[in-house]
Amino acid sequence: MFGYVRPFKSHLLMKEFTRYRAVYCGVCKALSDRYGQVPRLSLTYDFTFFALLFLSLSDQEVRLSKEGCILNPIQKKPVARDHGILDLTADCTVLLAGFQLQDDVEDEGGLKASLRSFLFSGAFKKAKTRLPELSSEIESTLHLLQKDEAKREDESSGATRTPDRLAAHFAAVLAAMFRYAALSENLAPDIVEALALVGADLGGWIYLIDAIDDFSEDKEKGRFNALAGEDRDEAIASVLPHLVLLEASLDRTLALLPYRRDGGIMRNIALEGLAEVREKVIAGLRLGRL
Repeated sequence: MFGYVRPFKSHLLMKEFTRYRAVYCGVCKALSDRYGQVPRLSLTYDFTFFALLFLSLSDQEVRLSKEGCILNPIQKKPVARDHGILDLTADCTVLLAGFQLQDDVEDEGGLKASLRSFLFSGAFKKAKTRLPELSSEIESTLHLLQKDEAKREDESSGATRTPDRLAAHFAAVLAAMFRYAALSENLAPDIVEALALVGADLGGWIYLIDAIDDFSEDKEKGRFNALAGEDRDEAIASVLPHLVLLEASLDRTLALLPYRRDGGIMRNIALEGLAEVREKVIAGLRLGRL
């Protein structure tokens, strides 16, 4: 995904940030174990949230292992290990990244996009084989998104393809992923649907935040943007109320989940992390690394 779903770091306790980093590193290690080195580049904070959320609801706790990293092999840090959610998170990360790289080739063309897609193709094929039903559902939904984006570019029909409607397609993609993970964990039906709603709210929010973040660059390079046709301030004003509503809905749903651990990190992300990202993206600031 895109790296927008992250905690407000300065308000995390030290032990909470250590836990967050352990899960981040655990997903990275799972990507390496299941797909090799190149797919580790697809690791994002968004899927760290995905893993952490399902781990916070799981009866089974991860094993923490002190390990080095390919970027820092000498200093050993806690790494989350031995949980099926870490493997599923790696699979979903590769699956969505593969579809995004395909989309880049179709939208941008060129050698750079084609090379990235080629280098990722083996891992993408493996992820689709491991998650065939989810892959098919995501592919169908993304196809609908591409069709509506194409119609949005046609001024004669663009009025009916609002940014909110386009965002609903990506909301459906993440809802499918969250529902799949919830079912794989054998969670209660009401929790499954709550988590699907979390995915839907996050998907819509990510799509609109990304459109704001990429607005100026897309305009300069003549690429599609869901907010095209408006200046940046008008674009932000048109979607800001919906972004705030999505954050409020997400907070309400997350607050009702039966956490076994890490509830503080979930509250931090829902109440402060998303709002901080929104404010920085609107201000045109770079998010940087945590």
